[in-house]
Amino acid sequence: MSLYYAGMKDAHDTVTPDLLPTPRRRGRPSVGDRAMTPAERKAVQRERERKAFVTYQRDELEAIGTGALLEELGRLVPAGRPALARAVWKVLEARACAARAEQHPEQEQLAVELARRMSNRSDDA
Repeated sequence: MSLYYAGMKDAHDTVTPDLLPTPRRRGRPSVGDRAMTPAERKAVQRERERKAFVTYQRDELEAIGTGALLEELGRLVPAGRPALARAVWKVLEARACAARAEQHPEQEQLAVELARRMSNRSDDA
């Protein structure tokens, strides 16, 4: 009978690959044992956005896309959640003001004139 057992290796052996520590893989750590599909990533994003609407912290709301904020505002108003609707509205309003400030001055003047005409039409009606 041989003294060497196939399952046992010398602890001081640094040449055998299975005793060496495996180096970490490059990049972001994986969430599971495989890559997420685009549908799974989108589902995780939607869940993250839903959680932000529950807490309605301003910095969390600012990280959410404008389309998702508009959808949520459309659900919050009929549901009777004014505090959260107000927080979402303030984020949307800040985005609109920032976008307006980036416009060319001539475009800004045209936007003001268009808004004035629209308000005059609504006053006449």
